[in-house]
Parts: sequence; C-alpha cells; structure tokens
Amino acid sequence: MNNRFPELAARATGLALRCDTHEDTGMSEVVVCTRDRLGLFSEIAGGFASQLVNVEGAALFTLDDGWVVDCFTVNDAANDRPMTPAQFQGVGRVLREVILEGRDIRGYVEHSRRRLFALLQPRAPIRTRIEFDNTASATDTVIDIETGDRTGLLYDIARALSGMGVDILSARIMTDARRVRDAFYVRLNNAKIEDYATQTAIRNGLQEAILPAMTADSKVVPT
Repeated sequence: MNNRFPELAARATGLALRCDTHEDTGMSEVVVCTRDRLGLFSEIAGGFASQLVNVEGAALFTLDDGWVVDCFTVNDAANDRPMTPAQFQGVGRVLREVILEGRDIRGYVEHSRRRLFALLQPRAPIRTRIEFDNTASATDTVIDIETGDRTGLLYDIARALSGMGVDILSARIMTDARRVRDAFYVRLNNAKIEDYATQTAIRNGLQEAILPAMTADSKVVPT
C-alpha cells in the first residue's frame, strides 16, 4: 500500500487506494482515487461487495480536472470488524482489473452473490422511500433513498442508476441500525431530472434493485 496521498499515486498509475484501520470503531477508512467515468461509483461499490465488505458511509469528491477522490467507511460484513488485509488486497485487485483492464464488475459480484444476500439483511422489514428533490442543488437532482441495509446494496443502487444513464456526481451514504439513508446528487444527459415520467422510470428501476420482493413506499418531491 502506498502511504502517499492516493491522488499523487493515481496520477502515475491510473488508480490508487489507501486503507486506514480503526480498531476502536471496528471500521476501516478506504480512499480510492482514479479518473471519473460513468458507472465508476458502481464499480467501486462492486469491488467492496465482491470481497464481502460492507459500506457504512461514503463521500465522493470530483476534482476540476476529472479525477475523483472517493472516501469509504467500511467493515468486514461477516465479522463486524475492520476489513482484513486480504480483503483490502482483494478490493484493490478487482478494481485494477475492472478500472484499468476493462473487465466487467458484474462477474466479480455475481460470484459472491449468494453469500452477499445472506449478510446484513434487515431484522424487520423496512419500508423503502425514494424521493427526488430538484430544490436542494442548483445543478443536480438529489435522489434520497431510505431502506434496510444489506451487503451489496450500494452496488445494486449504483448499478441501477448507471444502467439507466444516470451520472452520480456526489453521494452521502449513512447507515444507522441497519437502516441506510443515502443521498445521490445526479444528472441525466448533464442536466437535472425534472420530467415526472423519467423520475418514475428511475424510481421503479431503483425499487427493483433495492428490494424486489418487498413493497416500496415512494414519493416524488414536487420540482
């Protein structure tokens, strides 16, 4: 692992990661730096999911020159502890193969899919709420999602958005008592998503990705 700030190493190699372990909180802080592109957030989330690493929090930062510095708070989903060195190495290997070599992240996630859905299922059903807000940002639509947590959830949400052509500019991921409250700052075709029919289609796609077997309670905030 390179101890320099990942941005410096990424500019030389195309991708850099740094992991700091916090035994007192049972979490690891992982910073990923690479060039931005559509679907990148989904690929990074998939890298964690493929190694059975749960994302408890995330913050995305896109620099003016197209580089991203994404910060994740994660833990070992099976044992509720900081991610192991082997998991960190596994995430790095997967992301290098996907981001730098062009492999499909879906193969890595599907390989772990059965174990993923056995981990961190909500103890009781938590109704899913999806809200579109075009007033919170001058340039982006904010999609707020509240639902029950499970390992791989962030990947499924991000993959659904990128699959519909939605670009994630920034995100705030928060997990509390196996309930997630995520806010995604997004654009479609480099513009806000203000058309009601388009919002409905995206909402339906997210519902299917999040909890396909459960009833979702969604609403759209007037734009």
